[in-house]
Amino acid sequence: MKIRRFFGPKTGNKSAIFFGVHGNEPVGREAVERVIATLEKEKILSGVVSFIPGNLRAMHHNKKQIDENLNRMFTNEHLFGNSSVLSYEEIRARELAPELMLHDALFDVHSTDEDTDPFALTDRKGNFVISHLPASVKSVLYGIDQFHSGSTDWFMHSMNKIGICLECGQHKDEKAVSVGEDAILSFLACMGHIDRRIESSPRVHCEAVNIYTTKTDKFTLTKTYPEFTPLKKGEHIGTDGEEKIFAPRTYDSLIVFSNPCEKAGEEAFVLAREI
Repeated sequence: MKIRRFFGPKTGNKSAIFFGVHGNEPVGREAVERVIATLEKEKILSGVVSFIPGNLRAMHHNKKQIDENLNRMFTNEHLFGNSSVLSYEEIRARELAPELMLHDALFDVHSTDEDTDPFALTDRKGNFVISHLPASVKSVLYGIDQFHSGSTDWFMHSMNKIGICLECGQHKDEKAVSVGEDAILSFLACMGHIDRRIESSPRVHCEAVNIYTTKTDKFTLTKTYPEFTPLKKGEHIGTDGEEKIFAPRTYDSLIVFSNPCEKAGEEAFVLAREI
């Protein structure tokens, strides 16, 4: 699978659409195929639009990753370290990082294991695009960069560029593909590449306040938490080894990206607050 580029007749923004950063998330690829078919007929008005596949080997095997999470590899340590042995994802990140450096904005399309409402992650530089995404994108999460580094959008933010990650919904949900397609087209319109009516839509805005990293090799959740589930103060979230883990006791919070873990040092969940 190769990079596909479209060039407009006028100078303009350079925008990258990533898909397959996690190889078991087919929604991004299917949405991109639909958008490419549209652009082949309608062309773009200005600038450059690049559609860039992420974890090629993992996509081929329908696995999230081969050695480690590609969406944590875009740090100086992984990109420029002089380790004698590199993981496949480190090698791939070193191939992809120059592409990100060449572009003004990134739209990275993902999907989830569980059925969930679509949501986006960004920082304030992405607000114009965020405000004009389809109404189906219910929520936006800010501030995740302070708790983990190395994602594609984090890398763009580190260069003071627009970086947006979109979670479209469940992997096998046809509606999620439509969400991804519609959102990509809205992003392209916001960046001036295509002529498409875009309207501002209300959505829930949240700020990440904490990330829980496991201490043992066995973390279990008390139940399945859909994204942005409200937590009661002091609610029992899960158990890390023999230690019970609770929600904050002093303020209301929401839980995002929750999952059981089998290794110490893994990201078990993120806590957020509505803003």
